[in-house]
Order: sequence, then structure tokens, then C-alpha cells
Amino acid sequence: MPPWHCPDRAGNPRLAPVHIRHNRNTEGGAALSPALLSEHIIAEGESMLLPLPLHHTYPFTVGMLASLASGATLVMPGGVTGPQILHAARAARVVVILGVPGLYRAIVNGIEGGIARRGSLARAAFDRLLALSIWLRRTFGLRIGGILFARLRAAFGDRLRVLGCGGAKLDLEVAWKLEGLGWQVLSGYGLTETAPILTFNPPHRARLDSEGLPIPGVRLRVEAPAAAPYGEILASGPSIFDGYLDNPAANASAFAEPGWFRTGDLGYLDRDGYLHVVGRANETLVLPDGKKLFPEDVETRYAAIPFIKEIAVLLQENTLVGLVVPDPDAIRVEGTARVEALLREAIEATAATLRPHERLSGYAIVQEPLPRTHLGKLKRHLLPDIYGRARAGQRQRPAAEMTADDTAWLARADIKPIWDWLLARYADQRISLDTSPQLDLGVDSLQWIELTLELHDRFGIRLSEAAIGRILSIRNLLEEVARQQLEPERHPVQTAPAPEQWLTPAGPGYALLAMMLYGMSVIFARLVFRLKVLDKQLVPAGGPIVLTPNHNSYLDPIVLAASLGWGELRSTYWAGWSRIMFAGPVTRAISRAANVLPVDPDRNPGAALLLATSALKIKDRLVWFPEGRRSPTGEVTEFLPGIALVLEQTGARAVPLYISGTFEALPRTRLLPRPHRVTVTFGSPVTADALAERGEGSDRHARIASALRKAVADLAKVRDSTA
Repeated sequence: MPPWHCPDRAGNPRLAPVHIRHNRNTEGGAALSPALLSEHIIAEGESMLLPLPLHHTYPFTVGMLASLASGATLVMPGGVTGPQILHAARAARVVVILGVPGLYRAIVNGIEGGIARRGSLARAAFDRLLALSIWLRRTFGLRIGGILFARLRAAFGDRLRVLGCGGAKLDLEVAWKLEGLGWQVLSGYGLTETAPILTFNPPHRARLDSEGLPIPGVRLRVEAPAAAPYGEILASGPSIFDGYLDNPAANASAFAEPGWFRTGDLGYLDRDGYLHVVGRANETLVLPDGKKLFPEDVETRYAAIPFIKEIAVLLQENTLVGLVVPDPDAIRVEGTARVEALLREAIEATAATLRPHERLSGYAIVQEPLPRTHLGKLKRHLLPDIYGRARAGQRQRPAAEMTADDTAWLARADIKPIWDWLLARYADQRISLDTSPQLDLGVDSLQWIELTLELHDRFGIRLSEAAIGRILSIRNLLEEVARQQLEPERHPVQTAPAPEQWLTPAGPGYALLAMMLYGMSVIFARLVFRLKVLDKQLVPAGGPIVLTPNHNSYLDPIVLAASLGWGELRSTYWAGWSRIMFAGPVTRAISRAANVLPVDPDRNPGAALLLATSALKIKDRLVWFPEGRRSPTGEVTEFLPGIALVLEQTGARAVPLYISGTFEALPRTRLLPRPHRVTVTFGSPVTADALAERGEGSDRHARIASALRKAVADLAKVRDSTA
């Protein structure tokens, strides 16, 4: 008899759960799962929440049959959304939830996201308390999370104590966070062919880094090559199936010998008999050099990036690549117009912490969820086709059907002209309200300038930098347009800081500070890093010129300043990232003294261009780091096309610069520098027209940026020949 649901007055589904009682000592109940029943995980009269489909053996046997055999109440929510699961847990006062890793990962992410929205102080306090709770749990076995996080846990009901997990491997970090919050996490391992449990972590002897101990009656052994740390797991016992129906070939390969089933999983047994599964044999990736890689291990590391909602790794043409689903909410909080660049930088930063064979050599961005089974396992056989289509540019989501509300909204007098303009502007692409300007239409920081200028010229609308940072879809763009028209006083027309604030001459106090900073830079660069300067005579005496160095480290501006004379330095402006160089009173004072201009090409590319053009009308030189970030590998990375617009708007010549040694002295992964020789190599000045003729790309700006990047990278050869 299935559960039935009807809404209460608030519109929430009211549960009337199944409540079937069995004598737990009957033969049928004992045969279901002796391990679960004998451990008394759930008792007669208590409730278990099962938000999983019953056509899988894991929820059917471990969830439904075992709980009913215990005389417990089985609770099935009215749906699988977060609110529905929370409502069911509270309303039925469940003691146990039986779920899959995806559910528990979502619970942890939801809790941490809610805390983060309360502010940095609340997040810091939560992180410290959680770390303390986890340490006490791991070190002394004390479980104080129930007290520390009582109010937070109340959202899941006042009786919930056990979180059972199966279907796939639960990330160890997630498991410990749940334990730190005061719940008990119990996991096991098995297959459909084993009915399904083979091993289980007993409540008082659980080891979260393992799949547990064999249940009574089950024997395990590992078939491994000599000296290998792991091998294929074989199982024997009364719960093992007899074979596949009418398929003798499959049966021959499924059993190593009569009664011993080949699970197809790889692992090992520790000295205490606990099973550790390291991966699936048929999902193991074998790299060209013979190294073997378990995709789940690599996916876990990259999935920790806050801007990634899902990631899957696979082999394409013998190289390790990834399929990435961005997290729109996390990206919106960051407030960037360069979504793809943000993801690339985060992926490269994570790759720098991994072993070389675990680093992705490429990836494709998709917006649809990755294909999974009902229990959350990736359907890996479908990934190569998805990756191929995404890399071929077919990553746009299918246009969702327009609702009646959407149609009425788009017909509004303030929205329709903008929507019609967008349809005409992107007539060669099928756009919808869910289309992403950054991911589907390829709008980068330079194109945001063009797009927002057109909005102003055609409709008199100017979007603020905060508004641009919130736009991740055409719907968001139209919402920001409507908001700006409705509340113009909250969205000032000015999109950049007043240039005169940063371009007017600094007072004598700042001049003295600048001289002190310069002296310290020279001493620091010459003594600690043995600075060497090559071909400085190529720099023109007059301007306007834009110095365009590669960017490896926070040391780059220091050694570059030390390579210039004091007079040259006072005639030079620097483009500095506003979120670092103007984040506090000390950095603002240093920036003011050093002629640093606040730019943020992510949130306000128009302001960056305005300041750059204004600066070169006052002084001869501007330092602009075209990569827009520090290189994660020490190699010269892609130049953003914004440098092309700066050169064209100002008529300035570019002077390529190559800085070597700073990556080794202070890479992104270090907090403090170490001594290492540093060299600054200057190149010959070149115009935007000359760069456009040499470069590669689909448009003039891309060609200018690519040619300038090559000119900078070629200077490395000059450095090597004179080393």
C-alpha cells in the first residue's frame, strides 16, 4: 500500500506514511539483512526517510524491506526537491535517512551556503566550530555537533541521528562534515548481484575511509598481481546470485570459480578486515604512459572548486579532459563578466596542486546536468559524445518552451524593444531567456563593452558594474534593464570611477612614499633576486606606449619598477586590479603613491578602458598586464582582447616585456618569496596595425592580442640565449 499525500493549508504535502510492522525475529525479516537488523540502527516505532526509487535493489532491500522487517515506519517524501525532503523529515520525525552521496553533498552545500549568506563573521565562526567538532570526533570519539549545531539541525527534525549512504562512494570530506554536525554516517558496499550488501560499517566501529566489514556469511578476497597494492574484489556467500539468466558467456566471466563472484571493483582489505574500494575496473582510465587513474578521485578534487556544480573526467584522444557544469549562483556572487575565464583560472589553480598525470589538458563547458542514474552514478558511456558536441560548439541548451507569463513579460513596453534587438543581433543563433551571454554567445569582457554601449546608444540604458556581474542569462539581462528603468536613482549612469580622482597629481606626502617604495623595490630586486635587465634601450623615450609584460607573480610589478629609472617611473601609470590594490586603506595609499589605476575588467571593463585612455593623455606610459591574471604554470597564457582596444583607442605602441624567475620565486601556491634570479627582457615597440597583420583570430582585436602574446613569449628565447 503506497503512501498518500494531500496538501495542508500552507500548501505543503501532508504525509500519511506506510506503517507496516513485522516481528523482527521472523525468518523472513532475518533473511533480509542480518547485519542491519542486528545492529539496531532503527527500532520498532521509529521512522526512516527513503527519498529513492524502489526499482533499485539498494533502496528496495536496505531501505524498504529492512526497515519494515524492523517494525519501523517507512516515510517516502512527496518529491525529491530539498523543501519536500526537509518537510518529510520534520513532519514524520525521522530517525534515519537512507540516501546517496549526491543528497548528502547537497545538504552540506545548502548548510554552508546558508551560513555564508549571513556574512563573513558567521561563516568564520561556523568553520571553526565545525573544525573543532570534527577534531574531537576523530581524536576522542566525542560527538558534540548535536549541541553546537542544535538550531541548525532542527531544520531536519528533532530525532534525526543516522545518515545511511549507498549507491556510490561518499566523499570523505562530506562524510566528516556530517559527522561534525552531529549526525552518524553509516555506509556500505554491494552490488545488485549480491542482494545488495557485502560490507557495512557498524555504528560503533565505523571507519569513514572504508566500506566497512563483511556482513555475516559473506567472505571476501582480493585477486591482485604480485606486489600490487590492490586488485579485483571477489565475494562469496549466501546472498550472491547464481548467475545471469540464459547467458552462459556472462556467467563464465562473472565467476572466478564456483561460488566466487567477480565484483568488477578494485580495492584491498586492511589488517583489520575493513574493505577499501579504490575504483571500478572497467572505469579505470589508462593513460598513454601506462599510469592508471580512477576518475572519481580526480573529479573530487576539481569538484571542490566553488564555481563548478558538476565535473566528469574522461579520456579523449589519449588525453585527460573534463566536462564542466558551472554553478550559476556561485558565479553570480563572484560578479564576473568573464565566466569562462573564471572557470579556467580556477581549474588551472587546482591542477597546479595535483600530480602531472591528474591535470586536465582540456575541458568543455556544458549547462545541462551530466547524465546520471537514479542513484547518482555517472553514465560514463555517454560522456564522450557530450564532450565531442560541446567542443564542437553545440553546447547551447535547447530553448525551453515559453510560458504564458514569459510571453506576457516580453510583451511589456520596456522589455519588448530590448528583446527584439537581441533577437536581431543574434539572429544566427537560437537564443532564449535561458541563453547565457558568456557561455552560449561567447560574450567576453571586450564584447560586454560593445554590448553595453549599444544599449546606451539605442535605448539610453547604462548598466552598472554590479548589474553586469549579476547577468548570467538573457533573462537576467532583461531583468537588469527593467530594474534600471524602474529605479534609475539606484543605478547611476556613471559606470566608472571619476578619472580625475586617480589621475590628478598626488601630494608631497604621496611623493615621499613613492620614493621610499621605489628605493625598497630596487634594493629588494637587486639583492634578493639579483635582477638582470636586458634590452631596455629598445623602449622609446617618448610616448604614448603601453608596457605589456607577462604575469607570473605578485613580484612582477616590484621587479619591473626596479628595472625602470626614477624619472621613467614617475611618468608611468599602472593598471591594478581594484579588488586587490584598492581593497583597504594601506593598499589604496600605496596605489595612489605608485600611480596605480583601479581597473576591474571582470565587473566593469568600460571603466578600465576609460582610465587607460585618460592616463595616456597625461603621462607617456602605462603598464598593462594583458593576461589579466597570474599564470598558474609560469608559461605565458592567453592575452585578453581588452589590450587591443586600449592600443586602438589611444594610438599607443605596445612594448612587449618578458619577466622570468618570479614564478619560481613566488608562484600562486606560495605565501612567502624565496631567492631566485629574476630577469626583465624588453622588446621592440609595435603598433596595433602591425600586430593585427601578424596575429591569428576571428577578428581584429583577437589578432592583436594573439600577436602581442607571441611577441612576449618570443622574448623568452632572448633570455635563454643570454643566460
